Amino acid sequence: MLKNTSYRKRRLKKLALLITGLLLVTAFAEVILRVFLPQTTYQSLVFAYDFPCYQKGDFYPLALKKNSDCILHSNNSSFHDVVITTNQYGFRNREIQIPKPAGTYRILVIGDSYAAGWGVEEYEAYPKVLEKILRERYPDKNIEVINSGLPTAGPSYYYLMYKNLGRLFKPDLVIVGFYLVNDISDNVYTSEWIKTDADGLPLEVAHQSVPMDFTGNYVPIGTPIQYRIPVLRNLHFFILITNALDNIRSPMLSKTLEPRLCFYKKSCHDLDEAKEKAKKLLLGLKKLILADGAEMMIAVTPAEFHFDPKSRIKYGILVRLLPEDKEYPYQEFSQFFRENKFDWLDLRQAFTQASGSFYFETDNHWNELGHQVAARAIAEKSAQFLDEK
Repeated sequence: MLKNTSYRKRRLKKLALLITGLLLVTAFAEVILRVFLPQTTYQSLVFAYDFPCYQKGDFYPLALKKNSDCILHSNNSSFHDVVITTNQYGFRNREIQIPKPAGTYRILVIGDSYAAGWGVEEYEAYPKVLEKILRERYPDKNIEVINSGLPTAGPSYYYLMYKNLGRLFKPDLVIVGFYLVNDISDNVYTSEWIKTDADGLPLEVAHQSVPMDFTGNYVPIGTPIQYRIPVLRNLHFFILITNALDNIRSPMLSKTLEPRLCFYKKSCHDLDEAKEKAKKLLLGLKKLILADGAEMMIAVTPAEFHFDPKSRIKYGILVRLLPEDKEYPYQEFSQFFRENKFDWLDLRQAFTQASGSFYFETDNHWNELGHQVAARAIAEKSAQFLDEK
């Protein structure tokens, strides 16, 4: 009896030592990861920022509050607090004169959070940097760049904004920032065209992915499964392990992939309808712009993982990409732009040729340098239109 009791005590002691050792190793790994390789935890994913600046839109589900000063705060210290000042249209832009002053060459930038200048000051966002560059290059021209970027927006907003409001500004050139990361998987895919016109284009759109709380903050939904486990979802070590398992998991069955992951798999066709809708929206937008006597240019916005594969975890691209996926979906949309004779600019080349860090460390948006690189490339392309005038 005494021998059995002594044996059980030794077993329990060994078990306690093993558990203690594992906890110490895990704690050490957690500290190392937080310092040298921070992961996107639930806390940083869902509560990465506070931005109570949204309201119900007039022609799109969301809009920025009009004539407001809103503070954009990063809860994970990706950037310092930024004041987003909006005009009477809810744009991060000075007031816009209607009718357009005589002799003004007006450029309208339509886009999402990149265009709006997420995390940077208004003068640092690429639309205003673009304006500065073009004014210096063409001192004899009165050049004005309007920033109508809306964080969380996508192709539905680009089309509806121009159709309902943008064309009133009489732009000479419309630049559309097209983000091949979530413009389709998080925007068009989750949208419902409630009413359509004779051409099958939307008159009214509803979105599942743009909920808003009572403060006017955007609330993300549909988080991955590893972020649904209390306590563990905020541990960097746990997120690293689950992300690694996701990368190892076989990607053969498209039905197992979430929309954003499916978007990067050539073998996955769950987003085919959404991609066709996006193409239809861009074609419809081009038709409107050309009918108004203006010109259109698409600036394809790259993500950090297009240059640094390691950053795919930061973006939630947690699936193994095969060789045939390397240029996908760029390949598909490049062909679409060529076949339909769009003027377009792939910004990947500009970032590949530049040096430095272009994105915030724990936020997948351009920092000040990233906006400068984009603005210079867009200015070179825009000059082709200006030189023709």
